Amino acid sequence: MIETKRLRIYPASWKQMETMIASEQDEELRKAYAQMLDGCLRHPAQWEWYAMWMIELRDETHIGDLCFKGLCADGMTEIGYGILEDYQGRGYAAEAVDAAVAWALRQPAVTRVEAETEPDNRASQRVLEKCGFLPTGTSGEEGPRFCRRRFDRMKDAVLYIHGKGGSAAECAHYRPLFPACEVLGLDYQTFTPWETGAEIHAAVEGLKAKYRSITLIANSIGAFFSMSAGIDTLIQKAYFISPLVDMERLICGMMAWAHVTEAELQSRGIVQTAFGEDLSWDWLRYVRAHPIDWTVPTQILYGSRDNLTTLETIRAFAEKHNASLTVMEGGEHWFHTEEQMRFLDEWIRREAADGRE
Repeated sequence: MIETKRLRIYPASWKQMETMIASEQDEELRKAYAQMLDGCLRHPAQWEWYAMWMIELRDETHIGDLCFKGLCADGMTEIGYGILEDYQGRGYAAEAVDAAVAWALRQPAVTRVEAETEPDNRASQRVLEKCGFLPTGTSGEEGPRFCRRRFDRMKDAVLYIHGKGGSAAECAHYRPLFPACEVLGLDYQTFTPWETGAEIHAAVEGLKAKYRSITLIANSIGAFFSMSAGIDTLIQKAYFISPLVDMERLICGMMAWAHVTEAELQSRGIVQTAFGEDLSWDWLRYVRAHPIDWTVPTQILYGSRDNLTTLETIRAFAEKHNASLTVMEGGEHWFHTEEQMRFLDEWIRREAADGRE
């Protein structure tokens, strides 16, 4: 039995599970409970990994249940949980999940606990965040997946920050390139250097407590946001793909294309352009007031046909910040063709191998 300040949590007996199955009115829940009992009967030596776990108040009032969905050979187990409606909103879910996961991670065979939520179930996602889970950047049948890992089996992490129009799911491409690492993606919810930078900083701080080291992969404006996040002391290495490294120059260039003067932008605040980009006076003021100061060992991949950043600009940045620059002849700002992706993959493998020597 697991006991917390307010709760008692324990695996149900055969009789308790049969009673729950018989009394449950919801067809889906009844089916799930039956599957749990079946798992217990097929794996009696691992009863706790298949059973329903009862969640009770200290006075034995039943308020919900949770379960582990078996134990995989690689040490992964998945947790599911639910609190009865009358007891929701009081922190019971987080208290129960945190205690159950802590118990699981103390078991020698367990390396990590994963969970899955529906995409719009923010309440459940907040429970996982409070309990130290991090998004994996992957999705299952229900929605996004999360993971909490044993501290004594810490791995190295690779964090992917996507560009405009991208997503955290793109991190899956990099997993085969870093087979010994946990590769994660961040789906930031804002789009300004001051807000998105804060999101990235918080994410990296969370990873720092759970992983031995952090390597950053950032694409396009994701690199700019990362350099605005104040994470220099938190990560060990960075790979930038088509990074935007001089935002003031880019904004002023777009102003010229749109025939917008600085006085007009200041007066209007935001100007929509015919080429689909919004010009922002707040952005221009911010980048002028916060020049990039980046000290992380960085490898840069640049396409010679990049239409957003000139070769002169990227070379100047690389020299100033002591970064290594690789130029793909014929490469574009968006690396997407088979040839470009093959070049990108070979570049990462080569740079990663050099870093290990």
